[in-house]
Amino acid sequence: MRPYGQRDRAGQARALRAALVQEFLAAGEPIRSARLLIHQHNTSFAVVLASGSRRFVRVTRDTERSPAELGAEMRWVSRLAQERHPVAAPIAWPNGGFVRTVESAAGVTHLVQTEWALGVVVRRPGPHHFRAIGRQMALFHTSEAQTDDIVSDRWAVDAAVGNALNEEESLAMVFEVMGDGVRDTCARAAEEYLAARDDMGPIRLIHGDMHHHNVLFDGRRPTIVDFDDCGTAPLLYDLLVPVTNIEGPGREACEAALFEGYREVAEIPGDFARHRSTLDRLRLVQMIFWVIENRDHPSFARTWESEVHEMLQMLRDSRK
Repeated sequence: MRPYGQRDRAGQARALRAALVQEFLAAGEPIRSARLLIHQHNTSFAVVLASGSRRFVRVTRDTERSPAELGAEMRWVSRLAQERHPVAAPIAWPNGGFVRTVESAAGVTHLVQTEWALGVVVRRPGPHHFRAIGRQMALFHTSEAQTDDIVSDRWAVDAAVGNALNEEESLAMVFEVMGDGVRDTCARAAEEYLAARDDMGPIRLIHGDMHHHNVLFDGRRPTIVDFDDCGTAPLLYDLLVPVTNIEGPGREACEAALFEGYREVAEIPGDFARHRSTLDRLRLVQMIFWVIENRDHPSFARTWESEVHEMLQMLRDSRK
């Protein structure tokens, strides 16, 4: 059998599916079906148990996230669920923890599971969708569920900036292949952010990736999913992420609705207009490193270089 890293996308997904089927069987909960939802740096399945119970299960390789990171993420989401925020509540495993670690053909993998959430990703969201996203984001920011025990070495915003400035061996090799200017371009954007960070307003726990593809809508009711980028950062950064993902006609109306929804709950936490270009460049740096880190994944192997070059050009153009 081919090693996991040499398998195509379907072969990797099959290996991860087998791991979760085995683990549920060992826990006394045989699976009726496990439908693949997404397979990138994380892999998610829609699972139906033999009992009829439905849930989401995310399978993460140990090389991507640590049990400490996953456990901290799930504890925050659990607190949010207890406060009745619209999230998919984590489900504990029989051992009482939110993370289950297993050995499989994919190596060491970690499983987390959450309740099923009604709704769909709206491909062409309108202003009312972004108003709901803005309102819920403000509720997260002002929630009593804020916690100091989040462990997010990879994706806390400042940690991601640190990656751009540090001599990481795996990334240094890529920079060497792609040209000397790559590191300088990324480091300049990261340093710009670090210089402005203390003037950006409150720094708290944020979702970190709350664009409309990570929101399920059941009518007008949102459910926020995919908290695996959560970390401590300026609250303004959370507002930037959905803004950068608004596309097509009506962009200005959707952006205005996002901020209007936020203001229904709280004041905008800083001068967004003043810091927007700095945060835009920070987001590009993060996305560049995310693509580079996942360059060997079947979903990125053919396109990662062109994607990185395109984002680097966007970084350079943003200063013209």
